[in-house]
Amino acid sequence: VRMPEKLEQEYIFKKMLFVGVLTQEGYLNTRAKALYETWGQEVDTIVFFVGEDCKVPTNISYLPIVKLPGIPDKVYPPLKKAFAVMKYMYEHYINGFNWFMRADDDMYVRSGKLRELLGSMNPYET
Repeated sequence: VRMPEKLEQEYIFKKMLFVGVLTQEGYLNTRAKALYETWGQEVDTIVFFVGEDCKVPTNISYLPIVKLPGIPDKVYPPLKKAFAVMKYMYEHYINGFNWFMRADDDMYVRSGKLRELLGSMNPYET
């Protein structure tokens, strides 16, 4: 089954995967940094999300970090932060990617296998 031409063109020009990672100030120098330097390099785009009161250390200014307005950084469980991340991804990136993943800073992903799986699926049919 072939997808309509308009959708096919959209699929071709979008990036495959956007990963939004929940983290907090206390883990930026450890978990977030390690994640970014390992499997984070193998996805199209990865962004780390923290609360608005997070103080980002200057030594990791290369990390793509978004402070979520109105969301406290160290509240557990981070339910509000998780929903704010999904809302942010939708509002800012929905038209640029075929797939989205919300991750935690203590996850390890075999990104090659994930890309292989996602590449075998049609995002317009799932």
